[in-house]
Amino acid sequence: MAYAVGVMQADDILFGASDELIMTQQLTLMNQLYDTYLEQTDLQLDFDDIFLYYGEQSIDITHLNPDMQSEVLAFAVDPLTHKPVGNLYRLPFVTDKLDSVNLVFEVVASGDTLKLIPSCDTVPYVFAYEQMSIIEEDYQTPDNFMSQIVQLRAEYDFPLIQGQTDIILSEDPYLQADSTYILCACGITPTWHEMNSEIFTIQFQYNQSNIRLFNKKQFKK
Repeated sequence: MAYAVGVMQADDILFGASDELIMTQQLTLMNQLYDTYLEQTDLQLDFDDIFLYYGEQSIDITHLNPDMQSEVLAFAVDPLTHKPVGNLYRLPFVTDKLDSVNLVFEVVASGDTLKLIPSCDTVPYVFAYEQMSIIEEDYQTPDNFMSQIVQLRAEYDFPLIQGQTDIILSEDPYLQADSTYILCACGITPTWHEMNSEIFTIQFQYNQSNIRLFNKKQFKK
């Protein structure tokens, strides 16, 4: 018997909704995702190959928010009509809480290189730098800027960073001499793709292997 599996946060399940309505909504969402898949790829797989399961399976559940009540939803599906068959099985669970870490950074300028040094070599983190004017105009705050960076990391599965990072500014073709940039860094949870430390910022200017650092800050997100 074919079956489908879905995961929803408890707050997203319509209060008082019948099991039949929930199963229908899940299949509607799967069909919408399948239509998008057909539009975006030349590799054509059947709906059943992507969304239906047979027999015992191990299913990875990712991109859930921490400390959130959720439910695994499982139900049989007719593979010919893609209609739900029988009962809806619901398994409630709560995701782990997001633990914060005490991660601070130091930056040392040497020639054309910024050495970004975290206080712990085993804690993963992300960093990025951008012109101060762009951060202020497009993101308003370093917090919003880093939230976008963390989201991009999750979407494109960028590798985690641990330990010292050497940022060689002379290798950045888009860096504008004498413009003020903000370098931001913070800890990140590998599982939740969430910031879990205070955000470190420092401003810098660069011109011909000369780096000027100023306005270092470490603040809560």
